[in-house]
Amino acid sequence: MQNNAQILVTITGKLLQDHAFDHLSDENISKLRESFNKLSQMNSSLKEHAKHQNDLLHFYTDADIYSDTSSQQSVHNWCRIMAMYGKSLEHHADSGILDE
Repeated sequence: MQNNAQILVTITGKLLQDHAFDHLSDENISKLRESFNKLSQMNSSLKEHAKHQNDLLHFYTDADIYSDTSSQQSVHNWCRIMAMYGKSLEHHADSGILDE
């Protein structure tokens, strides 16, 4: 069974493939990828591990889960991460896509 960090890495990878973060600045994409890669390696200290999780979660509030390349599965995965870490879905609720 995967732990939360492994699930976060898996779903972030899928959202990257779905271009959910393409609208971010090059600097932010670089930061996101750095945290993603470091968390994927799983050989960092617990403090660094938590930092990279928090860094990735920060970008989830800016994810574009409504792009043409996003699937309903992407939306579901994004919601799963937000719920798993106790994050609010309010900022995306107005679109109606969360009701589908």
